[in-house]
Amino acid sequence: MELETRNVFVDTESFVGYGLNFQHSALKAFQALCGGGRLFHITTTVVKHEVESQITESIHEALCSLKMFRRKARVLTGIRNEATQALFSEIDDGHVLKDSLEVFAEFLRSTKANVLQLSGVDPESVLNRYFSRRPPFGDGKKKAEFPDAFSLSALEQYAEEQNVKIYVVSRDQDLGHACAGHKYLVSIDSLERLLDTYNAHESALSGLLKKFIGENQVVLKEKIVERMEEAGAINEGAWEDSEVETFRVNVADLYEPAVVNMREESAVVAIDFDAEIEATVRGPDWDAREYDSEDRSFSFGSKSKHCLDAGGFTAEVELAFKYSDGKIEDCEIEGVFVAGITWGVPISVEEND
Repeated sequence: MELETRNVFVDTESFVGYGLNFQHSALKAFQALCGGGRLFHITTTVVKHEVESQITESIHEALCSLKMFRRKARVLTGIRNEATQALFSEIDDGHVLKDSLEVFAEFLRSTKANVLQLSGVDPESVLNRYFSRRPPFGDGKKKAEFPDAFSLSALEQYAEEQNVKIYVVSRDQDLGHACAGHKYLVSIDSLERLLDTYNAHESALSGLLKKFIGENQVVLKEKIVERMEEAGAINEGAWEDSEVETFRVNVADLYEPAVVNMREESAVVAIDFDAEIEATVRGPDWDAREYDSEDRSFSFGSKSKHCLDAGGFTAEVELAFKYSDGKIEDCEIEGVFVAGITWGVPISVEEND
């Protein structure tokens, strides 16, 4: 894919997709390129407010979960252990939220973001989109798409005034449809894909790294399986007190790799893949209970359930190599990180089907 412009708009959905983690490799690579003047970050006040709202909501939920954990784990307060005691140290909610919002503010500063205001957007044009059901509006969640519509109008106005194209990074199909056929707005579904396009434009090294990945798919699949099985699985179903007993992974398909970041002797390549997951979960059999008249209490047996599932994941592969005379030598897979499995590969098994 040819690099059509260096102007980039990243929608709210993309930031949420990275878990609002501004240390994510794709966001860090984008930050470095914008900071060095090789890409130009264009955003809107809509995205700024939406991301800040998402951060505020996520911090509130996280702190509520922490307080709930502390109530359930208060028995640990009597253990004289530094690691255990740290779980109960005082936390200033206001400071945590302020620090979290500052991380996003620093990201905007370091990418030299051009934040477009909405004062020049014609509300009539947005309403015309709404009533004619033109993208980003559709038959379904139309009112919820108003923020996107205002961002889109601000981007269109800026692009026309400056006579420049802008990449619109989003997996939202409605935004993609709105960009289709537009003179200035170019839809691209992920920041990884944009960075891959940039790196391919800048260097032939990108193509060599993709070739290496293609020739070493068997080894890469083995490393992905190893990484996922090391992480284990966690049952996110509502079956209380259940635990994963056995867990196996089979990596099916690896999709087109995207070179996210390149240095002189290292690179990060993102790869989407499908995985088949097999697990056994054991937990209480709440329906089969017996009453002990002496103890005046119920006892419960246990049962296990088998789970077969499939899901899509993204792996980040760290490569180390030597590059000279248009060739790569001694290329090795230094590490593999699979997004979203820090606390275990999520599965969902219920007590009853």
